[in-house]
Amino acid sequence: MNKNVSASKKPKINRACDSCRKKKARCDAPQTFPNQCSNCKEGECTFNNPAPKKGVPQRYVNDLEAKLERYEATFGPLPPSAMSDGSPSSEGSHKRKFERSNRDNRDTESLTEKMSALFFKPDDEPVKDNEKERTRCFGKSSMKGIVKRITLHADFTALDLNTEMRSRFWNEEFITQTMRHSQAPYTHDDFGDQNLMYELINAYFDKVNVTLPLLNRERFVLDIPKHKLERSFGSLLIMVCALGSQHMLMGDKRVLIPGREDTQFLAGHHFYLIAREKFIDQISTVASLQDVQAMILMQLYVQNGLYPKSSWLISGNAMLLAQDIGLNIKWNDSKEDSYQQESRNRAMWALFILDTSNSAALGRFQLISYDDINLDLPSEIETDSKSRLSVRYMNQSIKLYKIVQDILKSIYWLKSNEKEGYKVSYNDIASLNSRLNGWYNKLPSELRDAKKSDDEEVFQMKCYLKIAYHTSQSYIYKSFLPDPSSAEFSTFRLTSLFICLNDSRTIISIFDDIQRAGTNLRGLCHSNCFLGWSTFSACLILVLCFCESRKNGDLNKNDLEYIQKGIQVLRKMEARDLIMGRAVDMILQLVIKAEVPLDHLFLKNQWNLSNNINPDQAHEYLFKSQLTFPYVDNHVQENHVSDVMDFNFDQFDAGLGGTEALNALMPSLDSREDDWSALLSTVFDGSSFNTVNNVA
Repeated sequence: MNKNVSASKKPKINRACDSCRKKKARCDAPQTFPNQCSNCKEGECTFNNPAPKKGVPQRYVNDLEAKLERYEATFGPLPPSAMSDGSPSSEGSHKRKFERSNRDNRDTESLTEKMSALFFKPDDEPVKDNEKERTRCFGKSSMKGIVKRITLHADFTALDLNTEMRSRFWNEEFITQTMRHSQAPYTHDDFGDQNLMYELINAYFDKVNVTLPLLNRERFVLDIPKHKLERSFGSLLIMVCALGSQHMLMGDKRVLIPGREDTQFLAGHHFYLIAREKFIDQISTVASLQDVQAMILMQLYVQNGLYPKSSWLISGNAMLLAQDIGLNIKWNDSKEDSYQQESRNRAMWALFILDTSNSAALGRFQLISYDDINLDLPSEIETDSKSRLSVRYMNQSIKLYKIVQDILKSIYWLKSNEKEGYKVSYNDIASLNSRLNGWYNKLPSELRDAKKSDDEEVFQMKCYLKIAYHTSQSYIYKSFLPDPSSAEFSTFRLTSLFICLNDSRTIISIFDDIQRAGTNLRGLCHSNCFLGWSTFSACLILVLCFCESRKNGDLNKNDLEYIQKGIQVLRKMEARDLIMGRAVDMILQLVIKAEVPLDHLFLKNQWNLSNNINPDQAHEYLFKSQLTFPYVDNHVQENHVSDVMDFNFDQFDAGLGGTEALNALMPSLDSREDDWSALLSTVFDGSSFNTVNNVA
């Protein structure tokens, strides 16, 4: 090494010498050069092998190529005359893309034909997903922190493993090749007629995405030509078609099961079966964002069909896939554009909403808590006003369901009260009620007051928020409703009864307004089971209230009118929602069994509308049972109990408050022997239908 260099011309170096780099040792060559570093005093200190430069990240390159291909698919490639010799984009690097674009635009001369490239893809070969580039997420409690610290010491990367990887432990291809599976790729035939496909896409965005804005309409439609046959995007697209089918005009045979045109709630079942067959293998494959989105949409579809309780299981799978790829964590990834980051946020928050909804409606465990999600709320990146309003609706729903989660954790716990020493007090109930009222009072003006002049979907969004408020309030108090098996009087039970009665009447009235306000030719906007099943629950509470008032000698005709109105609301929804049809059958039988004196002509008309019951037998039974119904003198009853909508609850709140435990008023935790549990299983499973028919 040359040691006779003047100080003024002393060369500079800013890296470790070859020996120190090989030993992974700290090197002071930048300070001692051109002299030897302190570690090489007795050896040669050379700088012949510089560290290899890291190339451009592959993901960044793929993103640029994907963007370029979208532009070329839209506008066509640049003509050869526009390509200069000095262009950094050589002809060879884009030869494959230009050849495909030239095939697509070979015979196109008009602007209309060029724009049709957005919707047509002549090449039937499916594009392979980049499954190897997907990564799993490892949280803080894993070995992630230790490995990171070691790499800082040893400069160890995944590339260093390549020289010491024994194939029998690392080669997964031969294992997956021996696994039998029928995951055939998507074909154009899977999506049916192209015109119908785009009708279904429009129906989905108009009626489903408007209340759960999971997808961006413009970006989704733009991605169809390029990604239609990919497994992940194809699964998402076909579930969009399945949900869109549920919002087509009644009787549209193109989306119904042949020979079963009476099952409108199974519209799109053909798409659903294809999706089940061609979804990714969730065991051996790392999911993508689109796989999670497709699972979310499958949950929405199943909720209205034959297996409504299975929607909770699908939600669990989607939740695990989402956490496996870290959708619940905020990533500072400069390679992701704003659209990708926003899509991740919306997918995770949609799962949060649906998980809380399922937990409340089905009485299940909450799979994820609000505090487990480290993400910003969805942003308004759309250009049209209705889509931006949909995002605001979603954000308000997220805030509400956080309160609902706290209600479930505070009141509907599963562990034994005595062992844990936990108790629910009046103060706890008051605190939850106060938070709920605070949420409603802070609703933005554009989502508060529903007007008849509003757009149909906007009107329904506003109504849904009010329904959600009253449904949430009923969840605070319905555990404390009067217990027929207990003769002990409780003022708080009576308070809870009137509050739940008020909520039930309001829920039924709002749904009735929704059905009367618009044509609803394509059905109502999507509502999760927490909202959609609220009318069913409201009718049951009204029947319970009537039985309690009859027991106490305080009959009120208004209760009967609301029960009838609730049945009518359910009847209008049953064509597109299987559970609503089962609810109608259950409530009609219930009012007869409980001898609730509904109008005889009303019941007769309802039995005529029911397809699975012999009308003649029903009329005969109703006629015989009518004589046992008690007579209700409306003039006398109005003097006893006024309309609960105008009832003064303050008289019941007097003397209540403090930390007194309410545990004794709550139901038993063990429901294995409860008849009502078996009854609900029949409603949600339909498991006893064949048994009853066989016995008959």
